[in-house]
Amino acid sequence: MENNILLIEDNPDNLENFSEILQLAGYRVLESSNGEEGIRIAEIRELQLIISDIKLPGMDGFDLLRYIKAQPKTKGIPFLFLSAFAEKHAIRQSLSLGADAYLIKPCCMYKLLDTVDQLFLSNYLS
Repeated sequence: MENNILLIEDNPDNLENFSEILQLAGYRVLESSNGEEGIRIAEIRELQLIISDIKLPGMDGFDLLRYIKAQPKTKGIPFLFLSAFAEKHAIRQSLSLGADAYLIKPCCMYKLLDTVDQLFLSNYLS
């Protein structure tokens, strides 16, 4: 089984840090700095997980998630929001749109890796 993760993050430092953490844990990480590019990657690559910020240039993370969940090829890919938005309404909206998990930045690497591992395992078992 592949272990490709699409990481969508517009902050270059966060993109580099989270990508490095995931790569050191053995995951293959494809990077994008916006939702439109993320969609293009998701449509042509085999992905096992999408991790996205909510606040992105152009298409925000909510619109990205709506699009991903509406497409036959991508609707089954687990989706994790990794966002600085800590408000309950943002978390509820994310989960109601189909996000599988939500982590608040700053996020310790152990919590990130534990959540990613759980999403991979649940996707593998389904």
